Amino acid sequence: PGPTDVGFANDDYSVSGTAEQKTFTVKTVTGLETWADYVRTGNGNTNCTLEASVALTDSWEPVGNDETPYTGTFNGGGNAITNLTVTANTEYQGLFGFIDESGQVLNVTLENANITVTDDSTQHVGIVAGYNAGLVQDCTVSGRVEAPQYVGGIVGTNSSTGTVSGCVSSATVIGGGIRTGGIVGSNDGGTIQSCSFSGSVEGDSQVGGIAGYNSKTITECKVTGSVSATGEKTGGIVGSNAGEIASCVSTGSVTNTGGSSDGMNVGGVAGDNLVGAQITACYHTNGLVSGRTTVGGISGVNRGQITACYSTSDVSGSIWVVGGAVGSNFGKISACYWKGTVSSGRGGVANQQGSGTADEIGENSVTWESATEAMNDACEGLYSTADPTNPPKLTWEN
Repeated sequence: PGPTDVGFANDDYSVSGTAEQKTFTVKTVTGLETWADYVRTGNGNTNCTLEASVALTDSWEPVGNDETPYTGTFNGGGNAITNLTVTANTEYQGLFGFIDESGQVLNVTLENANITVTDDSTQHVGIVAGYNAGLVQDCTVSGRVEAPQYVGGIVGTNSSTGTVSGCVSSATVIGGGIRTGGIVGSNDGGTIQSCSFSGSVEGDSQVGGIAGYNSKTITECKVTGSVSATGEKTGGIVGSNAGEIASCVSTGSVTNTGGSSDGMNVGGVAGDNLVGAQITACYHTNGLVSGRTTVGGISGVNRGQITACYSTSDVSGSIWVVGGAVGSNFGKISACYWKGTVSSGRGGVANQQGSGTADEIGENSVTWESATEAMNDACEGLYSTADPTNPPKLTWEN
């Protein structure tokens, strides 16, 4: 058999399966590059199983694009790909450029990745994939990724059919424009679950520890890294939330240094919780939350629903509209609690600026014991109380 035929085998890789869908079992970097070249020639459904860790030595061309997406299954088997390097000025950059609905990338570690995209109009950039409409699961990344917009530590853009699950990022993520996230830059109707971020994320507007923007679901995620921005809508979990965030924890600093008309809508969980959006059973602790105006321990501004959340971090605004829980509230806040130092450059510290409603909120209006009871009651029937990670529940202790 030829080098891409079923039955071929050498020290670098072997080929099995059928003529319609082949599987490359890869042992060396030469084998990985042979599989990638084969996929790039129009064989997007070709599977790959990585049997050993490999170190790349040359610049990498992403596998799959919007015209010929990846539709196979890549299983890393817990092995690592080291020194992934991408330098380009086109869309869809990462180990994979574009993963279609049937495509899967599983259980691979990308160590010391370095992805740099400099063209101002370029978007959809991530270390694992630039664009995901399939499944990215149990992937771990470290290194650095920098791009203008829609940039994430794992995936740049996660579409309405996409799922990012069980992924871990300690990368440095830098975005020059909108939608920058430690895990996903823009979650456009997809699902993000059980992911964690411990690196640093920097961007302009819509910047978050998990996602810069969310329009669907983010659950059971944790951020211990730092989030910083110079524009607006900056959050420990999500910069701008139009969907649901539940059972998420942020313990890192959330900082916005923007001046003039920027530096607003900054929150420990979300920067801006939009109309119809929900934040449930989430909290922020330890790290300082700071910005210019509309700054809150949970959300900078709330236009939707916030339920059973709390903040124990210090909150600071250089001008006004600063709150322990929410800076400006036009929605509904229920069964929430805050405790910490809240400061404003011009006074006017409050938890209810605007026309919204709030109950069970503020360190002087409820005790910690009553806050615990209110939060757990609010979660009853929504999330399991048997699983300690779903949701994060408060426990009363002396």
